[in-house]
Formats: sequence, C-alpha cells, structure tokens
Amino acid sequence: MKRLSLLLLPILLTGGFFLTGCPGNPPTSPNNPTNTPTGTITIVGTPTGTPTRTKTPICAPYYSFGKNVLGSGPLAPSGGIMVANKFNLPVYGNVFRLDVFLASAPVSATDIQMSIYTDNGGAPQSLIVASTQQAAVSGWNVLDTPQTILPSGDYWIAVTSPSSSSGINLSNDYGTTGDCHYTNASPGSLPAAFGAGSSTDWNFSMFADYCALAGSPTPDPTETFTFTPTATPTNTPTFTETVNSSCQGNYAFGNNFVGPSSVGIDNGSFATRAVLPVGATVTKLHCYITTTNGRHYKMGLYSDSGSGPGTLIAGSASLAAATGWNTADIPDTTLPAGTYWIAGSNADSGITPGPVFATQNYGDDATDGYSTFGIIPSTFSGSGPDSYTFDFYAEYCVLSGSPTPVPSVTWTFTPTATPTSTPTATQTPNLSCTGSYAFGNNFVGPSTTGIDNGSFASRYVLPVAGTVKNLHCYITTTNSRSLRMGIYSNSGSGPGTLIATSATLVAAVGWNTADIPDTPLPAGTYWIAAANDSSGSTPGPVFAMQDYDYDSSDGYASSSIIPSTFSGSGPVAYTFDFYADYCVVGASPTPVYTATWTFTPSYTPTFTPTITQTPACGGPTAFGINATQGSTSTFGGGNYLLSAFNLASGPVTVIRLNAYVASGTGNVRMALYTDNAGVPGTLKTQSNALPVTVGWNNFPVPGVALSAPATYWIGLIHDNYGTAMGFSYSSVTDHGYLQGGSITTFPGSMGSGINWDYVLSVYADKCP
Repeated sequence: MKRLSLLLLPILLTGGFFLTGCPGNPPTSPNNPTNTPTGTITIVGTPTGTPTRTKTPICAPYYSFGKNVLGSGPLAPSGGIMVANKFNLPVYGNVFRLDVFLASAPVSATDIQMSIYTDNGGAPQSLIVASTQQAAVSGWNVLDTPQTILPSGDYWIAVTSPSSSSGINLSNDYGTTGDCHYTNASPGSLPAAFGAGSSTDWNFSMFADYCALAGSPTPDPTETFTFTPTATPTNTPTFTETVNSSCQGNYAFGNNFVGPSSVGIDNGSFATRAVLPVGATVTKLHCYITTTNGRHYKMGLYSDSGSGPGTLIAGSASLAAATGWNTADIPDTTLPAGTYWIAGSNADSGITPGPVFATQNYGDDATDGYSTFGIIPSTFSGSGPDSYTFDFYAEYCVLSGSPTPVPSVTWTFTPTATPTSTPTATQTPNLSCTGSYAFGNNFVGPSTTGIDNGSFASRYVLPVAGTVKNLHCYITTTNSRSLRMGIYSNSGSGPGTLIATSATLVAAVGWNTADIPDTPLPAGTYWIAAANDSSGSTPGPVFAMQDYDYDSSDGYASSSIIPSTFSGSGPVAYTFDFYADYCVVGASPTPVYTATWTFTPSYTPTFTPTITQTPACGGPTAFGINATQGSTSTFGGGNYLLSAFNLASGPVTVIRLNAYVASGTGNVRMALYTDNAGVPGTLKTQSNALPVTVGWNNFPVPGVALSAPATYWIGLIHDNYGTAMGFSYSSVTDHGYLQGGSITTFPGSMGSGINWDYVLSVYADKCP
C-alpha cells in the first residue's frame, strides 16, 4: 500500500510538524473583523545626543600554545581513538587554527580531526570547538576552526586517530603521566564530553594558533566613535473603533512547509497528526504534491483516538491534483483546542500510480503517521502509528469571546535621529615604530632547569625587521638570586656577539622583564640568553623550558655571565621560555601622527507613529522549531548561531523570538535575518541581551513585517565563555550558520561566517 518515491525535494527546513504558520491574508468576510482606527497625535520630543568613544582591540600577529616543535620519535596510536594533551594558554586569546605533526601519512587516504576540550582538575571535560575533517598528510597538518575566544588557563588539544596507523610523532621520553588522555572516538564522531578515558605519558607535537586579545603582548586598540541619540516623546492619541464578526484571523496548524522527501499514495489514505492550539473554526485543508500522475486527491480531518486517527470530522470533494500546494475546501467546522489528524488520499480508486505527496524525514517521529485502505473513510482504522509525516495543514480562524469584540489600540512612537558632526583634529607625533609583538617562547613549558654558574641561550627567529625593546624569561624558583639577560647574533650553529644586555634585576617567580636599549634589528636568527648574576652563589634561579628533546640544536651554554662573545658548549637541547618584545620599524624615520578628534553632534529627530491592534490576531503562532529536539550540545560564547526556516505564507508580523536553553547560565541576545543565497542576509529585528535560565526563554523584539514565501534565519549569541551554553538541536545539512561576534549587538548584515549542520530549537511568535 505504501509506495516510497525517489523524488527528493530541495528544502529549507526539516523537523516535526510542530511548526505552525499563517497562510496568506485573512479572508475578507464574514469571518474577519474590520478595524478602522482614526485619530490625531500631538508629539513633543526633546532629543539629546551623547558621543561615546569605544576602543576596539586589533588582534595582534598570532602566537601558539602547545608543542610546536618535533619530538624524538614516532608513535602510532590504535585506530579509532582520540588522544589529548594538556597545554596552558598564557593570555586571553582568539583561537582559530589547530596543528598536528604526522611522521608518516596513512597507507590509504584517511581523515583526521582536531578539537579543544576544557580542563576539569587535570582531565579533559567538555568540547569547546572542533575543526572539520581533513585528509592526513606527512608532516605538519593545519586544520582551521571557527574563531573561539578563550580566557587564559589549561586546555586539552586533541586529535582523532585515523582508522589505520598514522605514525603520529610522539615525544614520550619526558612526558608527565596524566598530561595525556585518550578515549574511543573517530573523525566525525567527537564526544561532547571527553568521558573517563585513560591517561599515559605520551606528549604529541600539536598546538593551537591564536591571536592575543589582552595580556602580553598588548594589541593596539582602534578608536571608534558612536552616538547614542535619545528622545522623550509625549503624545495625546484619540481614536474610534468599528468591529464586525466574531471569528478573527487566518492561521494554520500542521506542516505548512515543504519537507525533503516524498511518498506516492496508490491506494488508501495516509494521515498525519497535528495540534490545534486554540478553539477555532477550521475552513480549509492543504497538501503539497510533487508529482500528480494525472490523478485526483481527497482530504479529510479526523478526531484523535489516542494512538491514531478516529472518526471523520469533515472531508473535501475529489479534486484534480496540481504540482505544489493544493487547497481543499471543507464545511466550516468549529473545534476545541486539541489533537487532530489530517489525511490525504488518491481519489482515483484502483488507478496507479497515485499522486506523490511531500513528507518530512521518515525518522522525525515514529508515532506521527497512520495509513488505511479506503478513500477518506468515515472511521480511520488501519496500520500505525508510523513515521510518515506528510506536509498537510489546516487553515482556521479564531473564535472571540463575544460576537462584538472591541480591540484596543496601542500607539507606539519610533524616534529616529540623524547625527551630524564637525571634527577638528590635533596632531600628536609618535615614534616611527608601531605595534607590540613578540618572538621566542612566550608560553610556559613543562620542564625546568636551574642555572648555577654561567649563562644559557636559546635560538629564535625574528620574522620581520623590528626594534627590540625588552627581554623576558619565566622563573619557577628564585632561590633569592639575581639575573641578567642579553641578545646575541647567530654564528653558525650557536650564539655569536652580544648585541644588547640588561641591567641586573632581582629574580621573581613568573615572567620577568629585562629592559634593554631600543635595538633595531633586521629579520633573522638570534639567541636570547639569561644568567645567574649572583656570581658564585648556588643554587641559582630555576628557569622554565620546553621538553629537552624539542630540538637538539636550539640551546647553548657558557661558563661566563652574559659574555661579550658567547663561547661555550653546544648545541644542546635546552629550549628555554625566553622571548623578546619588538615593534615594527617604519619605512622611514618620519614620525607617525595620531589625530585626536573632537566632535560636535547635532540631531534632527523625526517621529513615526505606528498603530498596533490588540488583539490583531487571536493569539500568536510559531514560526521555527518550538519543541525540544533529539540532541543537545554546548556552544562557546562570542559566536552568532543561526538556523534557517521557511515561512510558507504571509504577510506576517514577528513580535517575539524564543530559544530553548538546555544548560548553562549567562546572557543571550536574539535576532532575525533575511536569506541571501543560503546564508543570513540583512538584519530585520533584534532583542535586548537578557539573562536566561534552563528551559524556554522569551525575547521581545520590535514588531517587523515579513513577506512569504521566503526563507529567514533566527539566531542568538551568548556571553558564557567558560563552560559554554547548551542548546537543543537537530542535524540538517547547511541549515545552520556560525560567525564570531559580540553580544553587544547583531550587525546589519552578516560577514564571513560558515555554514554548518545545526538547527537549534528557536522560533518566532508571529501574527498575520
């Protein structure tokens, strides 16, 4: 009886039939009121304008945290596991890429995937961000991730082991047990929670690329000026109202959007369950047909018998099938709120193939469908429930409480102001050296070495010409000693001549800063050195360093305290956590001038009165997904998360946005966008940022009119950067969108985000 068609329709949304909508304009009579407001408005506005200067940080050149040098030898974990190493992010940063070294590529083409997890007392916990899957290659593998802002602290960088041996390069001769965990996982199936896992002393060559947002080095801010006009309007409205009829509005319940699949009905009838949210009068039934096969169809509305359709309430005549949405009139039928079943059939009995009807994915809900022999029988008895969710919906108007309802009128005023300004600038000369950057190891390694007598130097590369200003080293134990630092030229495989040195300073636990004279240097290789300046006093200060086996040629030792010519023993594998601050040298010694601008704002306010009828519709209906879904996941703060939905009929007015929060606390802001060729386009409306709790959260927005049929994007952003925030979702290819942003506001149009496969439980309340 069931004929599964291979006709797959392009879609904009999948999901259950819980999406409701308003199909078209309300009928003119006799079921709709005529509201004729008239009135006069007196407006008084006192606008004021306050210029606000904000500093926007520029993300400095990127750095890395993790292990960005090669280990001593390869080690190939078993296929189908994920391994993670713990590393420390020293400053507030924006992570945008992950890297891992493979000593040899798999024999056959195999994907790898990388991710970052939170730390929970020395063990990986919750997934923060993941890269896409990528074919593994020998050498360094670079995998991009969505931009993710993280505070300083411990994190776990993980890589999924391919299904065959990959020869991942592992430094395991100086690891610390507990700083590596592994668990069962393969590319494409990363767990949201790492799980118990197991620990070992493996230490992989993998790291994260990030740009610093705060801390050392501090990026230069860019100054922007914003104006906040305010106005206090007053008004005295007068109005009159005339109303007729007691049935208002034109709404829908059921599936008023087109699903991705289709099913032909050769014999018998198929029914799909739908919920009528309020007492109403049902007037029409609708179905979407993808292929007519020259047939006729009939539709019917049934009561609910508990697990399936019961008795026929109203049925249509036999109608010629047409490709697209079909409308079947039924006698006006007044019903209470509750569960009903909408059915369709091939009205040409015994003639096959029958018409092909659009459906949602078969696995949406295993209890939402029912089938029977017979063309819209008076009692629906057959097989079910099953997972055939057809694109059927019913049209209804809302019953009012009395035959002469009197809607109230709400007057709202939208002040707009156009600021103008006259800037004057005062020029202040600065040095021709701009920016604040670093080269060397500006992160803390897992090992330490004390310097009792003499000096130790590590090799680093200055990537561009710059002026070196300060030297830094990380000390774990001072032993009440002093230190000196210096920077040397490169001489073959070791340090050469001293270029600049610092004064003696008292050692302190943590990062130590040693000032040197501003020293212009060309791009190239240099050696940064530190020494125990408490001559003859032991033990000396203990310095942090990377694993001994980072690079056997990156270290050098001398028995003298910052000698003018560095001669000693080496090269050795001592890679200390030393780095230098530098600024970029300009093309000429001409100073760069910084302008200080003074603005004199003026405003020309205008006021636009709008009339809102209450009730303009008997009650808002939902557009989007207003139910929890089968999956939940946590998403990091500072990202716009949007989902695409198809509005089948209109025009409608959106009055509120809603989101389901599965876990976490913080503030959320929501917005609605048009569609631009499969990605969010222009901002239509947005809410304020509001605190949320677990469950459904409501976000009032300025009312905005939407036309249909059309695709719109409903999205949110939150400010929980720690444990992140959990949301209910389903996986639908390319119906989600991700872009880094700020909770302070949604942009007028989206920029360079990415499509992804998450459709969140978000929806809009709308009136026709």
